[in-house]
Amino acid sequence: MPSGQPSLSIRPSVAIEIASYYGHVLVGDGKCYGRVGGNHVFETSPYNHLEFQSALFVAASVCPRACAAYRTHNKYRGFEFESGKCRCLFDGGIDFSTVLSDHGGLPDSTLESNTAAGTVTKSIGSDLVRCYKKSQPEAPEAVDKFEYIGFGDCWDSSMA
Repeated sequence: MPSGQPSLSIRPSVAIEIASYYGHVLVGDGKCYGRVGGNHVFETSPYNHLEFQSALFVAASVCPRACAAYRTHNKYRGFEFESGKCRCLFDGGIDFSTVLSDHGGLPDSTLESNTAAGTVTKSIGSDLVRCYKKSQPEAPEAVDKFEYIGFGDCWDSSMA
């Protein structure tokens, strides 16, 4: 029977990646950056964004739901998570009044002065912000070895 204090040498990772079926891939800590105008190789800029704030935004895994309505927009690039905030990222030059009238949503704030465009290329800055870029969504993997037995708890028939 273990006793005493838990070991501090084993610490949980704070860099857990969101499951791929959410359609986003972790880029890294800090704000998301992309190429200026989408084609300048060495010059980068942050993205324009719609920012949603809520005490319910306690993990990056809630941001794909906050940005889901915009995922099909051709200028949507991903999201940034900061405790209590999800920022849905878009290319520079976006007209948010059109995006919001077409896709809905009531953001707490918007930023339309940045010039990044195209795929997120890197993240820069604080480890308080996490950068995720849009990726091809994948279905969750299938679960094997379980069978339907009716109402009640599920069980693994191979362990019976």
